[in-house]
Amino acid sequence: MTDRTNNHQNGVVNHATIPIKRLVIEWRHLVVDGATCERCGATGSEVKTAVDALTKELGALGIKVVFKEIPLGTDQLEESNKILLNGKPLEDLIAGGVTETPCSSCSTLTGTSACCRAVEVDNQQYEEIPAWLIMEAAYRAVGLREG
Repeated sequence: MTDRTNNHQNGVVNHATIPIKRLVIEWRHLVVDGATCERCGATGSEVKTAVDALTKELGALGIKVVFKEIPLGTDQLEESNKILLNGKPLEDLIAGGVTETPCSSCSTLTGTSACCRAVEVDNQQYEEIPAWLIMEAAYRAVGLREG
């Protein structure tokens, strides 16, 4: 493994020292009869925006970006709207937290009262996870920024 000591300035790592050559972004979301909830659908659009930007940006650094979309059944609702980057939850990479909030769209899909995951960062709650937050987590996952 490359020694990354003293290669940081202002939270940015010297690109020449990055040992990671692959970023796997996994997005998990509820799917019922081919439909997903509105919140997860919005997060999905943001994930795809982030993946497109990261593919170009990180590709120039020799880092391959792989996107995996994982559809979940109603028995896995607590995992819905979850993003993993190289196996690590987004919220762990950005020093955030997770909460659940009522989701009328999931309730309609499941036929019962339901809550969805939301991410909290700096006292701000994100039910729909924005592309910029996904990208920040990605930079940390590949060692381009410190957590």
